Amino acid sequence: MSSNIFEELGNSRDIVRGLVFGVDIGIGSCGWAVVDTHKHKIIAMGSRCFDPSEDPKTKTLNNAQRREKRGARRVIARRGNRIKNVRKVIKDAGLSTNPSHKYFQSIGKDAPDPWEARSEGL
Repeated sequence: MSSNIFEELGNSRDIVRGLVFGVDIGIGSCGWAVVDTHKHKIIAMGSRCFDPSEDPKTKTLNNAQRREKRGARRVIARRGNRIKNVRKVIKDAGLSTNPSHKYFQSIGKDAPDPWEARSEGL
C-alpha cells in the first residue's frame, strides 16, 4: 500500500465514487478505515488509542455523574409529558375541565374499576 491514498487510486474523476469512510469513536480509542466498494478492498485504516478521562482513585469515568443526572432529567421530562398528554386526553374527552390530581382523588370509591371498564369496552 502506498503512502498516498490518491496515488493508489489513480487520478480518475470518480475517485470518491465507491469509497466508504468509516469511523468508530470509543471512550479510549478512535478507529477509521477507507474501503473501495468497487474493488472490495481496504485502502487504508488506522486507530488511535488514548487514556479515557477517569478518576484515578475510583477508576470511574469523569462524565458518569453528568450522564446519571442527564438520565434523571430525561425520566422526569418524560413523566411530565405523559401526565400532560393524559390530562389533554381527559379534557378533550369532556371528562373534566380541570383534570388535576385533586380531581382524581375526589372521585373516591364511586368510580368504576378500571379493569371492569376496560373489559366492557372490549
